[in-house]
Amino acid sequence: MKEWLSWLDESQWRYQLRKNQTVTIIDSIQAKYGVIPNEYLPFFDLFESCSNDAETAWFMCLEDFEDHAADTAFSANSFEEMSLEGAITPEAIAKIKQFWQRHFPIFYSLHNGYEYYAIDTQNGEMIYGYEPIFEDYEVVAASFSDFIEQIISGKIIL
Repeated sequence: MKEWLSWLDESQWRYQLRKNQTVTIIDSIQAKYGVIPNEYLPFFDLFESCSNDAETAWFMCLEDFEDHAADTAFSANSFEEMSLEGAITPEAIAKIKQFWQRHFPIFYSLHNGYEYYAIDTQNGEMIYGYEPIFEDYEVVAASFSDFIEQIISGKIIL
């Protein structure tokens, strides 16, 4: 994790470390997404906030998934809600909901329109998607640790 914190500092990201670090996934997260890969849990629990200097890209933190987060500009399910607003048929709605139940969003960005990275909770792969169809995606890393390594090495630019 030291290498990751060094990268954040060198890249001029803003972050606030959580004072009490205990890996806790709230019930509503598990109810929606199922089992989150264990390798991600220490990262998820590390930060209260983590964003670029311009606050146009950020890692989702526990607070983004809590009930009060729905009142903010972007909550953990913002992209799912945008997709659902555009869905016309019951089949399309079901497909969108099924997609987001399997994919746990960990990063949002506004750099090139709306874009995100998420963990596929069934196989641990990291995916990347963007507007207008968030559910069309590409696999970018075999695991969360591979994803972080690619960011640090410059293969993935946030």
